Amino acid sequence: MLKVTRAFVLFIAVALSVLLLGGNQCLASEFSGKIGVLVKNAEAHSRQGNHSMALSLYNQAIRMQPSNSGLYYRRAAMFGRYGDYSSAINDLTRVIRADERNNKRKFPAARKFRAECFASLGLLQKAVAEYRFILRLNPRSGKLWYYLAETYAYMQKQDLAMSAIQKGLATKSHWSGNLKGLHARISTGQKISLHRPFSN
Repeated sequence: MLKVTRAFVLFIAVALSVLLLGGNQCLASEFSGKIGVLVKNAEAHSRQGNHSMALSLYNQAIRMQPSNSGLYYRRAAMFGRYGDYSSAINDLTRVIRADERNNKRKFPAARKFRAECFASLGLLQKAVAEYRFILRLNPRSGKLWYYLAETYAYMQKQDLAMSAIQKGLATKSHWSGNLKGLHARISTGQKISLHRPFSN
């Protein structure tokens, strides 16, 4: 019979958190000891919708390790879960500034999440600029071309949306089906809505 240890359960919980936060390299060692307990409890409270308790726990962890970008990144995701996109942008901006000083980026999805938050706040030009910045670094991402096209379509800039879709389709990514679906919705004049931040 398989003996499940507490360390194994914690490892699985951290691994799932990493996957849910966009595949970023948040190492379990970043959140060891008391910080690890605070993060684990904050995530549990956030998933249950108790965001004020989650925020209190994250704030406590950040006071203990104010230079730990992983804590700000996770708190941004928590803000995003309950729609406080301005606070999420503030935390993501801090993460991006710290992360981009390093050669090896630990939070590559931070800019994408920030673009989503900009779009949800109606700061569409900022969202477009953010997506375009990311695409200069990663032009083979069908997902990012989709998000850019979706934002253009929402702005009623169908020509730019169609151009982004064509560039996305040229990547031959697994997002091709989504891009084709967006193309069809735009072509038939259907209303385009923005996806929810931190949803993918």
